[in-house]
Amino acid sequence: MADSLARPPAARQVTGGPAFAVRAPQAVSEQRGRAAEVAADRDAGLAVSLRLEPGRADSRRGTSRP
Repeated sequence: MADSLARPPAARQVTGGPAFAVRAPQAVSEQRGRAAEVAADRDAGLAVSLRLEPGRADSRRGTSRP
């Protein structure tokens, strides 16, 4: 499993460790069960996706236009 979350300087204090606070890959053995569940779901054809479509903002007025 991988993510592409931002890693702000305070992430280590918030998360309590390096797993979600550093850019380099981290081994998190306590998450192996969850990783196996995710892999099984992917093998079964289950997938979730997120699509973001930001609107055009009018920078002069602070409003959005369609």
